[in-house]
Amino acid sequence: MKSSVYGQPLAVDIIMSAMRNHLRRDVEPDRALMLSFHGSPGTGKNFIAQMILKNMFRMGAKSEYTIFFRSSIDFPLKSKIDEYKRDIVQRIKDKVYECHR
Repeated sequence: MKSSVYGQPLAVDIIMSAMRNHLRRDVEPDRALMLSFHGSPGTGKNFIAQMILKNMFRMGAKSEYTIFFRSSIDFPLKSKIDEYKRDIVQRIKDKVYECHR
């Protein structure tokens, strides 16, 4: 990841550490790994998320164990923000329940 992402060394270090800890073979994680990226447009959030999905799951973003939200596409209406919040929470709970890890 470090060789593909420029200008975000702190983010890469934090993400790599979280993934390494979650995927350790000697410890069974007690919860699903959830990563949420925030920032201005063009800072690499989607790029990093897609890279993680591609390398963690054979089917990438199409894996049944992933949820990939894009705010401008998935949550376009400010008037529905409370509905979106409830939907996000429920979808994450459902995915965590389905995940065997």
